[in-house]
Amino acid sequence: MLDLPEKIAWLTRNRSRLLLGSILIAVIVLLFMVVRSSLLRVKPAADPVQPAARVLPDDVEGVLTTFSYSEADDEVKIKISGKRVVRRGRRLLGLRSNLVKTNFIEELTGTVRTSRGTTTFAADQAEWDAQSTGPLLLKKGVSVTINDKPLPQVKHARIYLKSGVIEINDDGKSYPMK
Repeated sequence: MLDLPEKIAWLTRNRSRLLLGSILIAVIVLLFMVVRSSLLRVKPAADPVQPAARVLPDDVEGVLTTFSYSEADDEVKIKISGKRVVRRGRRLLGLRSNLVKTNFIEELTGTVRTSRGTTTFAADQAEWDAQSTGPLLLKKGVSVTINDKPLPQVKHARIYLKSGVIEINDDGKSYPMK
């Protein structure tokens, strides 16, 4: 058996091994506790009566499930409808604005009837300014038909309802509707 000075000498010679061993034991115990707590974690059951409220970003002013717009006078009849509308800030320089609001519309369809004929259009995604005064921008999945003749290869379009003009693909091609 070792007396006290020999024990102290042995501890000083082997202190790095003892420290490493105690750290290893602490890591193993900690790992065991983490695994055990994750296996025993009980998740509360979701309440089927009240679904969790979806938190909207700060720039989203509102969400509608359906949308319709109609305007009629002696010369022009306009009908536009969409599936889902999100009113939120417009992207300016890569950032969303809280001041400039835009309506983002999904699955938009519309018809403009005038004395010159009928223009129908549809798009998977569209944008329209919050006051509905600017052009209606058709973004994805766009199809445009003028007097039952479909326009080929329409990628996007701008519809100016007040002036009665539709611009296709930023080519400078415009078609009067009035």
